Amino acid sequence: MSLSDEERFAIVLYRIEKAYAALEDVDKSIAMKMWSVAANRLYYALYYAATALLVRD
Repeated sequence: MSLSDEERFAIVLYRIEKAYAALEDVDKSIAMKMWSVAANRLYYALYYAATALLVRD
């Protein structure tokens, strides 16, 4: 299955938005000293950003 340019762009945009949302969660978790939650959200922020790059290319 091949994605159209519009579909590819929508997926990339969605993943980048998810990455930024996860980064906001990181800041909140750090403020509450919830280190394992912060590490988990940081992992997912990187995951979403990496998958966005893979879909883009």
